[in-house]
Amino acid sequence: MNKPIEAIGSYLKSINTLSSFSDKTEMLANQLSELKGSIYSPNLTSLADSLLVEYKSLNPIVDLLPKGEVSFASSLAGIAREANLAISGLASNENALGLGSILCENPPSWLKDASSLESLRPSSGWAKSAAQVVEAINSGAEFESVEASRVVSTFIDQAKACTLTIESNLSDILRTSILAESSLSELKSDMLGAHIGVDRATQLALRDSFKAMSESYSEFFKSIQATPSSILDYPHSVILRSPIEYYTGAELCRVISVPDQPFTERELFSNEIIIDNRLALERNLQKIDPELVPLWDGANQTLASDNVDKVRHFSTSVRELMTHVLHRLSPDKDLKSWSSDPGYYKDGRPTREARLMYVCRDINMGPFKEFVKKDVAATIEFINLFQEGTHTIKPSFTESQVLALKARAESTLNFLIEIGWKDTEN
Repeated sequence: MNKPIEAIGSYLKSINTLSSFSDKTEMLANQLSELKGSIYSPNLTSLADSLLVEYKSLNPIVDLLPKGEVSFASSLAGIAREANLAISGLASNENALGLGSILCENPPSWLKDASSLESLRPSSGWAKSAAQVVEAINSGAEFESVEASRVVSTFIDQAKACTLTIESNLSDILRTSILAESSLSELKSDMLGAHIGVDRATQLALRDSFKAMSESYSEFFKSIQATPSSILDYPHSVILRSPIEYYTGAELCRVISVPDQPFTERELFSNEIIIDNRLALERNLQKIDPELVPLWDGANQTLASDNVDKVRHFSTSVRELMTHVLHRLSPDKDLKSWSSDPGYYKDGRPTREARLMYVCRDINMGPFKEFVKKDVAATIEFINLFQEGTHTIKPSFTESQVLALKARAESTLNFLIEIGWKDTEN
């Protein structure tokens, strides 16, 4: 069997295992949220118990991944594996139980933040269930008297609901991160951009920026693994968004580096992420400034046109939109009140790093801030490639490559907004 195809099969097996568990917990969450009576409560309680037992068998899921000779053919895939080992360790049954207990007994502030919950992707039912548990706890009322708490009421106690919340979401995080590793496993770092014929200097710039992002992503999850409870200090949407950021970057690396070999199951997972990204950006842009929506719509219309220069125009629009978003999230006046550090200013104006640090100001975690910096830098490096590399009469980028850039841009914009937007700024 062809080794790359064999490796993809191993990745898909682990991804399918995690997806199966997440799907079952999601179905249970949805059923609990719809029930108005207690006729099925014994069965649902039993199902919850069986899912808690099933989760134990998922660890460590990385045992299903291709062994070293396949996964580490690329140094980028090797870095991704380090991140996935950290996430797998974080997702151990012992950690999940402990985090579930903390979530139930001492819920973080973001669970009471409506905007944080609204930013979750539609299938994050268990996080909403946990939020409803918290609402009931904070109200001091009996569960049966709180409409939102019906998802747990007599069917399943709050400790189980919170533990399943943690387990379901850690499964999603690991699934997406493994998907990123599967994309990187198909290329070596010296192949980056080879499929579109980039010159050596551009290739090195792409490699260095994405490698730096990969290392910061790995260090971010290693820091959380070292102190598992710290994951609850981050808004839920930010934690789920981080592996999506990594995946969209990894997939963009793949499509510009090697001939595309579609794998149906992988494409389905990828499409799920792309659709969620697109819907989230529509909500997020409207939230921070409705005037930004036409700019993004115009960029997409350009991309769908027959204009031979459409890729460059789209890339220019994306870069402009990213600048607008950063400025909306870090107004000069507020940023200057926050810090007078001269290193954050050039010619009296805040630098991009200053704006990013301001966006991250409420998350006092060094590894996360470093990841955000490296992530945005890598995204801009890719935008530069598409913007500056299409000055020839006929663009050389394929549809899948341009769509991968679009998905990457949407993901980064969502990431920044979900980190930095505060309702009080409305």
